[in-house]
Amino acid sequence: MLRMFVSEAQNDWDLYFPRVQFAYCTLYHDSLGDTPFFSLYGRDPVPPLDLAFLNTKNEWKSNEVAEFRRKLYLSMRDTRRLVERQLLKAQDRNARRRPDQVAVEFNEGDAVWVYKFFRARRGKKKTKKLAFSWHDPYRVVGQLGENNYKIAIPNHSDRVVAVNVNRLKRFAGRWRRPFPNEVPPAWNSNLTLMTLAPSPMKTYLLPASSNA
Repeated sequence: MLRMFVSEAQNDWDLYFPRVQFAYCTLYHDSLGDTPFFSLYGRDPVPPLDLAFLNTKNEWKSNEVAEFRRKLYLSMRDTRRLVERQLLKAQDRNARRRPDQVAVEFNEGDAVWVYKFFRARRGKKKTKKLAFSWHDPYRVVGQLGENNYKIAIPNHSDRVVAVNVNRLKRFAGRWRRPFPNEVPPAWNSNLTLMTLAPSPMKTYLLPASSNA
């Protein structure tokens, strides 16, 4: 989540980290059955919007310390039991999902994202966790065996590079919500290598093959 907000220089991550952390901890997690914040502390946080409008509730504000401790203990006990059940359900879903996995295949002419291995330049203080991983889209020009594809990369010295399938993602377009799954028809017919946006990927960052 954090890498979606930081700049390419990665010098402003500390400005976004507290906000991203709060957003992550207050989102519902299917595996936990609740938010990470509630699972850890046994209560819901007071969000900034509630503070702005003074929309606070009376729960957890009792003057009786013993009553507060009793409520907190019961809440955390029930939360732990819920999380344990949810984790078992998640493990069962994952076990059932594995046999249904389908091999990823690309056809000649498909537009794909290419995963770039992170390599920090000398003297540059950058970390892999905040680096952009997927670049351009590029075009599939052929297949090599079962797991490798030939990808046309204009700014690479070899022009055509062998890339393993685990470093490829199907390109679906650059548009945002509320229509993330709708592909404009013009994109499928007019998207060519000449009209693609320039890539931030440099030649020295991409190996000659996926085994390099």
